[in-house]
Amino acid sequence: MSRKNWRELPRKPRYGVRGTEKLVAEIDRMPDRQPAAVPVELQDLSRDGFQLRSSQPLEIGERVCLRLSIEDSGLAITLPGTVRWLRLADGAWLAGCAADDPLAWESLGELFLGEVLSPSGP
Repeated sequence: MSRKNWRELPRKPRYGVRGTEKLVAEIDRMPDRQPAAVPVELQDLSRDGFQLRSSQPLEIGERVCLRLSIEDSGLAITLPGTVRWLRLADGAWLAGCAADDPLAWESLGELFLGEVLSPSGP
């Protein structure tokens, strides 16, 4: 497939984040990257990837591991992936990451039940 046609493909559903006060999000970077752990704001999530906002620049192709937890429920999710794109917006870095494996349906459901994700999209 040519690069000019990739935007024509349907995208998997992405879900916006609405309950950030309950959500703790952090990425672990590869051992050779500093800082090794970076607090982030989750912007949206799908079964196949995530978008995050960070004060630290990442690198395209960098391996990261997103760690999500909901304080009041004890839910903890780990989602390894790779940074696919990066841009500076309003003084922070936005990064789009592709997950190594799809997020489990049960974990996605828990994020909806915990009122962290919005079904209406980003």
